[in-house]
Amino acid sequence: MLKESLKSAGIGLLIGSFTFLVVIMSLNSTVTITRANILSNWVMSALIGIISMIFDSEKIPFAWALFSHYCGVLLLVGLTGIYNGLWPIFIAHPVRHVLFVTLIYALVWLGLQISNWIDVRRMNEKLAKRRQMKK
Repeated sequence: MLKESLKSAGIGLLIGSFTFLVVIMSLNSTVTITRANILSNWVMSALIGIISMIFDSEKIPFAWALFSHYCGVLLLVGLTGIYNGLWPIFIAHPVRHVLFVTLIYALVWLGLQISNWIDVRRMNEKLAKRRQMKK
């Protein structure tokens, strides 16, 4: 369990760090980033990776796992934003905040699905080659 948690946290950290950089680069203005911002992003990203383990459970229906994961991500992003002093933006523009998080969530999800599709296609090609070699 610990090994899987660390692996999931690491994957979350990679995805979250990349996403953080893309979001920062897409902002129109110059942004000052502190060590606390970076550290809080790392903690949030690792926790998102850990809650992603919900998708590994065969007992939980996929739709429920997706909804639970999305709510967990929304909560963690909100708490991280509050920690970093962004709560006035959340209060002033709550719908925009939720839409922005949803857009990022969907793009990350799409990227992961494409990556999984490519992996499955490669595995199937390798299996087909092995079958041909056995004949």
